[in-house]
Amino acid sequence: DHAAAKDAVMSEVDKELIARLGLVELASQATSKRHFLERPDAGRALSPESRDLLLGKCQRSPQVQLCYGDGLSAAAINSHLEAFHGALLAALAKRGLRAGTSVFVRYSRVKVMDEIARSLSAEACVFACGERPGLGFADSLSAYYIYRPGDGATDANREVTSNINPRGLTPVVAADVVAGALQRILEQRRSG
Repeated sequence: DHAAAKDAVMSEVDKELIARLGLVELASQATSKRHFLERPDAGRALSPESRDLLLGKCQRSPQVQLCYGDGLSAAAINSHLEAFHGALLAALAKRGLRAGTSVFVRYSRVKVMDEIARSLSAEACVFACGERPGLGFADSLSAYYIYRPGDGATDANREVTSNINPRGLTPVVAADVVAGALQRILEQRRSG
């Protein structure tokens, strides 16, 4: 319903969850939830401090860079990130794929993944975030992935697995789907 959707959009991702998962916490150029919602462009780029933190704390040249963000439903991240992240790490390892240092970007939009991937020289990058609430529920994730995004990368260069929630693709099943897609784009050296 409308109230649940509004709560999902306006809520914040649990800092204890991010710490428990060992994610490096970054921030976009959006300075608040309101700024993030009013200026989507601010969520598409890292803050200068976070650029420095990314380069100082994260592995360079990873085969797969894992990124997470609140997107338009912090509730989805709070509900499903732990299961998805753990299953994704296991599914990547099962396929012999090496993940870099996982990050969480507060107040972020999908396009921030391009900057992160380019900054770290990642071969492939995945960005999972909360979907815009709708269809009667507000706890669904989407996972976007891309192969070596260039400066002019667009949504056409990305692929996505969506509807990640208990009523759609469960986080564990979705993680295996995403790992398989990442293996494919790495083998084909292209995405989109």
